[in-house]
Amino acid sequence: ADLTAVDPVRGKTALEWAVLTDSFDTVWRIRQLQRRPQVEQLSQHYQPEWPALPRLVAQAQAQVAPSLLERLQATLSLPFAPSPQDGGVLDHLVTATTSLASPFLTTACHTLCPDHPPSL
Repeated sequence: ADLTAVDPVRGKTALEWAVLTDSFDTVWRIRQLQRRPQVEQLSQHYQPEWPALPRLVAQAQAQVAPSLLERLQATLSLPFAPSPQDGGVLDHLVTATTSLASPFLTTACHTLCPDHPPSL
């Protein structure tokens, strides 16, 4: 979608309409898109490894076993899905599956210039 497009009747952009209608989630998402407007394109030399994984694995292995009270609280509490984090596992999953080195794409397409993929 074009975030700079203006409504011909009222002369408002998508961000102005979202603020006007109190759509705070939409305002947040539009501002996030404006901070990172271009998709990162990766060449065939990209290695699909998440840099934060070794640190998180070491941190999880270093934790002591939870106490009986903590296990009881975890069992009785309702889990709510957290919001995705920038640079988190969901971002890495999208990057790894859409890069040119991904096994999902190598069977579907072949680029003419693999070292210089086109930008979106």
